[in-house]
Amino acid sequence: MKRRIFLEVAGTALTGTAANTLLRAKGKNSTSSAESLILDLERKWMDAMVRRDESTLKDIMAEDFKRIEKPWPNIAMYRPQWIGNTIRFHRVENFRFLSVEAKVSEKTAVVSVCYRWRGLDDERPFHETITAEDTWEQRDGKWQVVYRFVSDVVKGGSAFKTNANRKAIKLDPAVYAAYVGQYKFGNNRILTISREGDQLIHQGSGGHRAELFAETKNQFFRKDAPVLTSFVKDGQGQVTQVIHRHTSGRVSIGHRIA
Repeated sequence: MKRRIFLEVAGTALTGTAANTLLRAKGKNSTSSAESLILDLERKWMDAMVRRDESTLKDIMAEDFKRIEKPWPNIAMYRPQWIGNTIRFHRVENFRFLSVEAKVSEKTAVVSVCYRWRGLDDERPFHETITAEDTWEQRDGKWQVVYRFVSDVVKGGSAFKTNANRKAIKLDPAVYAAYVGQYKFGNNRILTISREGDQLIHQGSGGHRAELFAETKNQFFRKDAPVLTSFVKDGQGQVTQVIHRHTSGRVSIGHRIA
């Protein structure tokens, strides 16, 4: 006979020890070991996403994993793309489970989950509440997640301060020549800075393009993301680094490679 558990957890981050302690307390007399294991794995999977732990993601996600989102554009996403996006583009700054519910049969489990998260996707802010259903299967004695169906995505309020009130100054476009090039951040993210006429263009690894507006001679802002971009020169006046300062407080540094 199938048994079922409902677990609600609130917190600002995934903490495995605390979650497992609460799980044991809630489920000591009412859940099977299989249900406890699945709930632990669900949390481990989301924790690996937050930490961008590629090794753990590959271990937990089946090779034929697929994600479908009911809201538009509902295009299927497969394991390589899901892991690639998580490692290269997503920066989760806050994650909180709102509810987790598991139903387990002999070799299949379904986890209904609702969580709230916010962060940056290739420097663009997101703040969402996600409702989804995850299907797990036991294969060769090992549980892996094989399918995620996202049934609802609710956009939150403004997750960050914006740059809407910043004032751009007029610069001689010739100044931009010193900034044009490629800059490498951690996890092999490449930022390309180019000049198009009188515009300085920022293009992330994911292909998203945005204009940089000058606030000073070497500091710029974007209208599509809450981040300030500064260029750093060495003693010879050559630009060697680019610094992103997010209004959330995070700082990231890219080193010039071309």
